[in-house]
Amino acid sequence: MSEHKAPPHLDDETANRYRKEAYAYAIDWKNTSNQSPYSSSRSTFSNNNDKDLVELYMSRKGKNTEGVWKWLHYLEAYNNHFQRFINKEVHILEIGVYSGGSLSLWREYFGSKCHVYGVDIEDCTQFSDENTKIFVGDQADPELWKKIKKEVPRIDIVIDDGGHQSHQMISSLKEMLPHISPGGMYIIEDLQGTYNEAAQCFIQGLIAELYHFNINTEYFKTSPDDATNIQIWPQGLQRWIRSINIYPLLCIIEKNNNEKDLLDAPKVGGVWNPIAEKTKM
Repeated sequence: MSEHKAPPHLDDETANRYRKEAYAYAIDWKNTSNQSPYSSSRSTFSNNNDKDLVELYMSRKGKNTEGVWKWLHYLEAYNNHFQRFINKEVHILEIGVYSGGSLSLWREYFGSKCHVYGVDIEDCTQFSDENTKIFVGDQADPELWKKIKKEVPRIDIVIDDGGHQSHQMISSLKEMLPHISPGGMYIIEDLQGTYNEAAQCFIQGLIAELYHFNINTEYFKTSPDDATNIQIWPQGLQRWIRSINIYPLLCIIEKNNNEKDLLDAPKVGGVWNPIAEKTKM
């Protein structure tokens, strides 16, 4: 049986060299495509005919409503990720209440079955009502999350727009990502700047774990050509996380509907061009 060994992990110096190379490439990057852009009269990611978060958000401009302040490209991304929750029972928790405007924005967007929870280090309980519950405390305090998880057994979406400090972001993510409903999502806003570099690196570590490749080598008898299927046994985060989506300043982590015990790549079709010897794993 052939040996198919993964290369060793990069040492820190080499890994940092690649990070610096990628950063320099990204800074100097220029678009060279001459193709016509995709055109739409609605915001970029929206595919719902009735509700568009950007339109709902901008419709409040100049009106005597609770204040809300978000980057518009966040709302464009949410149009894409939030579609399946519209007009369904959904429980959304936002860290950072501020002036309360986003709490009512979520209710308007998701519909009458939406339940909203707010968390803030300041007393914002004036925004509580029959469909909105406010918790007061520091998002970096595990005792706060212990209380919330006890009182709110179901949470489908968490949006961290709170203290914007790395230790707060990391603490909240570690506490609440396991608690989110299957099919739900965890969102971190405003990851910009060197002052949030620790949180950025933490997310990079999560992404790296999704690339873990614990392959079932029993499917390789002599070479990859002989395999009818490739399987890997997922570990940790791979078992539950569908995707980690990175947007400018923003991260959206989506959970699977069910835990995955196996990642499967079955071979289909009957006509194959043999894999060259040099491409063997």
